[in-house]
Amino acid sequence: MNRTLWNLTIGFPAVVFIVALGLGVWILTREAPHAAPFGEVAPFEAIAAPDLGLGDTMLSGIVRDTAGQPIADATVVTTQGNRVRRDRTDEQGQFLLPELTKGQTELTVLVLHRLPTSITVEVGSGLQEITIENPVITPPEPAVVAASDLQIELSLPQPDDSPEGMILAFDPVGAPKTGDRAPRRMTLGGTKKITVPDLPHGSWILRLLPPSGAQDFDWDLLQPLGESATRLSHPGPEPLPLIARTGTIAGVLRDEEGKPISGALVLAIPANGQGPSLPAGETDGNGRVRWEYVPEGQWLVRWRARGAGAETPVTVERGVTADPFPEG
Repeated sequence: MNRTLWNLTIGFPAVVFIVALGLGVWILTREAPHAAPFGEVAPFEAIAAPDLGLGDTMLSGIVRDTAGQPIADATVVTTQGNRVRRDRTDEQGQFLLPELTKGQTELTVLVLHRLPTSITVEVGSGLQEITIENPVITPPEPAVVAASDLQIELSLPQPDDSPEGMILAFDPVGAPKTGDRAPRRMTLGGTKKITVPDLPHGSWILRLLPPSGAQDFDWDLLQPLGESATRLSHPGPEPLPLIARTGTIAGVLRDEEGKPISGALVLAIPANGQGPSLPAGETDGNGRVRWEYVPEGQWLVRWRARGAGAETPVTVERGVTADPFPEG
């Protein structure tokens, strides 16, 4: 084999291998600053733990009241640096706060129905006795709404009129419409002397409404058109007098020959526009139309039938029937 070829294929790689092996042995066997001689075990050296602010002292104590009785289920809290320690007292009032550092620290004790108590203690000085001097705070009892019966005397337009089925509506003034002060509705019987049982004391808006479904309207029968509803203070002067200020609109619609007009559409609306119209009426087979429980005031009655019609102003007075179709 040619010597030059031998040197390139075998000799030179062998030399490189021997040099690399020697360099590796030297690196592995050289003494590092903290290494044991090759083949020996180096002594273990603990890695320094980071400072987490953990103390090596615990704080124990007992929480008592001024009578010396232990307070159970109280929360004891302390803060050292950025770390908070808390515990709840057991049935003997004892607590334990671990991992604190020695020295003065402030404890806050929280007890149900008492104000928080703060106290400075010395951590590391043994068992701590903590006395809670704050008295028990009794939660205020809900205010009791006083109530009493309200006596009412109702005066209707005619002596023989009955309040049967009429409704007294009470709405509270200046109070939430909840609980005892909620709106109240009372359906009346046949007597005009009325007892409203257990009405809460305070200011109320009172309205008298027609019998339910009687005319399908919700007028306040105690006031003329456009007047404000009755406001009462309870308790007040009793018996409370209430006067129903209503009349009637009724009549017979006839043609020029005096014959009744049946099936005519008849409307009654407040002349001053204060309030909705009465329910639309229709003349019967005898030409009659009628509205009861109509508040006092000025009204306009309009009718339409057979391509004809007219409008008549009427005045409704208490206890009087106003005829919108006078003869002539």
